[in-house]
Amino acid sequence: MRYLRRDRRGFTLIELVVVITILGVLVAIAVPMVGGYVDNAKKKAAKTDAKNIQTAMVLFASKQGDYPAESAIQSYANLRDVLDDYIALPQQEARATFSFGSYTRVGNDFKLWIYGKDRGTIDIYIYEGDIIEIE
Repeated sequence: MRYLRRDRRGFTLIELVVVITILGVLVAIAVPMVGGYVDNAKKKAAKTDAKNIQTAMVLFASKQGDYPAESAIQSYANLRDVLDDYIALPQQEARATFSFGSYTRVGNDFKLWIYGKDRGTIDIYIYEGDIIEIE
């Protein structure tokens, strides 16, 4: 007759439940923190693209003698086409870090309004000399 060995090493059910519970708590804490980093990264990317667009608009004006007319930029595709020589924007707006809002000429200046893409969408106004972010 065989005897069952009682000195086997292994985890008890209670130990496994405790470890799984601790891992669940750690995941519950970490996931929202990672989501916050992703949102901040999207905001920074949109602001960086806004600065690059601002620079491209100034380069356009220095080469062409003036900023584009309002009728030339009515959508993301128009913006991409007009600034094609100065900045490489994605072909599709869905792949950009921002959504197009509007473009207007203000005297000898311009105003471009874009939306950053994240959960808490940010509005970014781009002027010739300044970028204003409104949350």
